[in-house]
Amino acid sequence: MSRYLGLLKIASFRNVWWFGFLLAVFSIGPTGCESRESRAKALERERLIAIGQWPPNHKPGDLVPMGIGLLNYTDEEIDEVYVGSSWAANVPKHSSSTGAGSADTPAFYDPNYKINVRWRNESLFKSDEKALFNRDMVPEVPQKDRLGRMTWLWIAFFPDGSVKLFPTFASPGDPDFPDGLIDPTKTCIRERPDNRESCY
Repeated sequence: MSRYLGLLKIASFRNVWWFGFLLAVFSIGPTGCESRESRAKALERERLIAIGQWPPNHKPGDLVPMGIGLLNYTDEEIDEVYVGSSWAANVPKHSSSTGAGSADTPAFYDPNYKINVRWRNESLFKSDEKALFNRDMVPEVPQKDRLGRMTWLWIAFFPDGSVKLFPTFASPGDPDFPDGLIDPTKTCIRERPDNRESCY
């Protein structure tokens, strides 16, 4: 009887040892892989940050600060543009401009998020030098690059009086730019091949 108890003790010890060994292998194995993978990701993150290309880890509700670009497809100069509390410069007719102002835009399309845009064109200036058009607008669906980045909020003014806000990484003329829009001057020349002078 004591011999059987001894064998059971040995078997139990071996089972416990074997179970412990397997537990260690399975716990150390993935951890080691994850550690190497985490280190690789950290190095890649540092590399991308160094060259200014680390993609933001956007979550629903996040706001992304972006520069403002203006696209004027109309026959009139737009001499003042404000986006929220930020002045965004002016833009000649059939032209574009960037560099002034910034705006926070949702990382994902949000039909309830509106951005206030105020502007004045030549016609309005002639009737009232201090007047501004004033609209609260929902930005279009964001267009991100393959790394998930967005850098510009393009505000496009169209001849029919409509205005659209395009949060995107691309520039007009890029195949990925929303609505297939191209540079306003090129658009005008394409539409008026016999009257190119009116596009400048």
